[in-house]
Amino acid sequence: MTQLLVNSAVLRCNYGQSPCNLIVAPPAVTGCGNPMANIMDFTPANVPGFNMCSSLGNPAVIANAGAPASCAPAITGPWAPGKPAILVRNMPAVDTTCILTCAFGGTISVDFAGQSTVIGT
Repeated sequence: MTQLLVNSAVLRCNYGQSPCNLIVAPPAVTGCGNPMANIMDFTPANVPGFNMCSSLGNPAVIANAGAPASCAPAITGPWAPGKPAILVRNMPAVDTTCILTCAFGGTISVDFAGQSTVIGT
């Protein structure tokens, strides 16, 4: 059983100060009444940031003498690994085991899928 991500899923970065919500814009396939995410929902429009970043790989943190700086994730690619058996808008769905990688060294994971209903495999 898998929990697929929908709009407002709660994401966390290991270098971020606070969680943020995934934004999945319509038109979209819905699950439990919310737009469902696919692996291509990884842009700044989808993952707006985690308030402040503490990664020493972030140029803004370096410029701030190592102190936390405003978070603007530099996500390197789509959600991985995705759920290829479940397609959302012709791309693999995203579940709670998927992650994103930030070019500044962070790993973005899922705290809450945004829905409590469980969808098979």
